[in-house]
Amino acid sequence: MSDESGVITDSYDYEAFGQLLNESGNAENNYRFAGEQLDENLGQYYLRARYYNQRTGRFTQQDTYMGNSQDPVTLHKYLYANADPVNYTDPSGKISLGSLSAGMNIAANLAIRSVGSFRGIVSSLNSRIIVYTQTRIWQNIVSVTTRVKGAGRGISRLKKHFDRWTRSDKFKKASGSGKHNIEISGPSGENKTVKKINGPIRVGKNYSFTFARGGKGGRVLQLKYSIGKHGATKVGGGYYFLFRLDYLDYRVSPPEPFLHYHIKYNGVGLDHVPIL
Repeated sequence: MSDESGVITDSYDYEAFGQLLNESGNAENNYRFAGEQLDENLGQYYLRARYYNQRTGRFTQQDTYMGNSQDPVTLHKYLYANADPVNYTDPSGKISLGSLSAGMNIAANLAIRSVGSFRGIVSSLNSRIIVYTQTRIWQNIVSVTTRVKGAGRGISRLKKHFDRWTRSDKFKKASGSGKHNIEISGPSGENKTVKKINGPIRVGKNYSFTFARGGKGGRVLQLKYSIGKHGATKVGGGYYFLFRLDYLDYRVSPPEPFLHYHIKYNGVGLDHVPIL
């Protein structure tokens, strides 16, 4: 911690799962490991859906998510951050951020790969993307109130379809016909909110990256890529790619947890494809 002048007044050292090893300073502060609130009466962390016992590295209540047999770690009812707190956090008691953060960077890097003629500034752009995903997009992640384990498989679907699109003759033909506009959207809560845009970040003359948060509810990740001023209206011609990974099914009321994706490119349009 630091004071208003930026001088460090308090510091904390933890082992991997949050057990306090050393501390200095005497400020009153209940926000400790991973920036989460410590209930001093219980000696445990309040992570909204459940309490977390940092001494055992486990939640004290069962997970409401039943798990996925294809992803064994999700079957454990008490694990914190997939038992990997070095790479993951679990601020809502229901969602691990590591796989989603990785997904955002994968989406960004996939889009960057299409900018083949501007390799000299790709590394700079990539660093700006990482900074943005770490400081802005995750501000609304705690409002995602359902488990999104298995999102890694959704990201693999994104990579498969994006690679197929960029290798197609239709994309190669369209890629030189106008500016490339890439929009990457992070997670959203259950309800629709005002969409906020950061950007554009321009790369050379023909590439523009924007990053969004808010908007439609139930989203894990979205990558939208259009070429030319009217790219979104030329869905069948290689000018447009859309992939959206969702965690809620709005075909029922109230919406139910359902991890699935939507995809559009080269005349292909699939909706509500389940992630098994």
